Amino acid sequence: MRLGQWIIVLMLTGMYALASAGVFRYVDEKGDVHYTDDLTNVPVEQWPKEVEYEEPVVQSKPEEAEGKGQETDSAKKALQEKKAQEKALGEKLRQTGEKMEAEYQDLKKEREELDKIATKRLKRAEYNKLLKRVKDFNSRTEDYENRRTAFEKEVEAYNASIKKDIEVQELR
Repeated sequence: MRLGQWIIVLMLTGMYALASAGVFRYVDEKGDVHYTDDLTNVPVEQWPKEVEYEEPVVQSKPEEAEGKGQETDSAKKALQEKKAQEKALGEKLRQTGEKMEAEYQDLKKEREELDKIATKRLKRAEYNKLLKRVKDFNSRTEDYENRRTAFEKEVEAYNASIKKDIEVQELR
């Protein structure tokens, strides 16, 4: 029973792991357009076709930029480099999330198969073989849970970083 509960928890948290960075645009059932930085706010049926929305860059007035040309250029380059790194990390996290979801589905199928075998009347040799498979399955499941927890922490840190960047941009 404990494993079943973990599987449900992992399945629910798996959706969280699919969240990638950025601002997402979606249309609700009334036809209204909404923007959010949290993918979990986007209806599930629109996840495959979400559109990333980027804030428009506000240009400073020419008189404000006088004497700040090099400083502004280097700041822009640093910002562009940071955005590129964040985008690369977001893509890496998305791919890792997809792999973990596929691994979860494989574990789920194997669990169902083991459950079917366990309901049958087995000979001693078959029973011992089943016990070995269950022990191996439990070991792999525990490893998966540990990696999933670490992955979720990475995603949380990434989302916090993106949220902080958005807040800094809003203050400007």
